[in-house]
Amino acid sequence: MIVLAVVCIGLAQEMQLQPLRFTRTPAYGNLLALLPIEAWGWAYAVAAVLLVAAVLWPSLALYTATFTFTLTLLAVWWLIFLVRRVTDISTTDVNLLNWGVLLYLAARAAWIVTRHQPGEGK
Repeated sequence: MIVLAVVCIGLAQEMQLQPLRFTRTPAYGNLLALLPIEAWGWAYAVAAVLLVAAVLWPSLALYTATFTFTLTLLAVWWLIFLVRRVTDISTTDVNLLNWGVLLYLAARAAWIVTRHQPGEGK
């Protein structure tokens, strides 16, 4: 979960500090139609904070909030890149693969931590 948090904070910083990089790249056009890049950056910052909080204060409620938010965020990005790939075959599949890996890692982390709840007998 810490690795995902580091990735999310890196993405958040990049989106806040280099917004023009995203606005000038056609692959992000569909995402920018939904929200400005700075808003996406804040969403990734929230995901990072939730992931770190879930490590520091493990609880089912926090795990649920963390993974609902993080998985939804990553799934939206992955689906948008999937739509772009399907509608424009000349688009590179790198973004689709990158966000697919992040989505898998988040789903895997959610599965692992929810199977081993805090306070359960060892």
